[in-house]
Amino acid sequence: KVLPLGYCFNNLFGDFSLFVKAGGYVAYPFSKIKTKSQSFDTNLDYGAIGSVGVSYERFAVSASYEHGFADVSKAHISLKNQNIFLTISYRIF
Repeated sequence: KVLPLGYCFNNLFGDFSLFVKAGGYVAYPFSKIKTKSQSFDTNLDYGAIGSVGVSYERFAVSASYEHGFADVSKAHISLKNQNIFLTISYRIF
């Protein structure tokens, strides 16, 4: 589940709009990954997510970064989720 907060600057450059979002997420895994030496079976993942993008009419392009705060491995090292997203979208409604 993602809970973003955001702000949109409309009509900055003619028909273009700039948007910035920040918030948190909570995730629960549906499966486990086990190797011979490690187990990736944490019960809950949570963290922060941020996004920036630009839209024109029904099209949008954005870049997002997600940083987890919970360890996702029961090994002796600290492993946290980190993701970078590039999204190209078209709004139907």
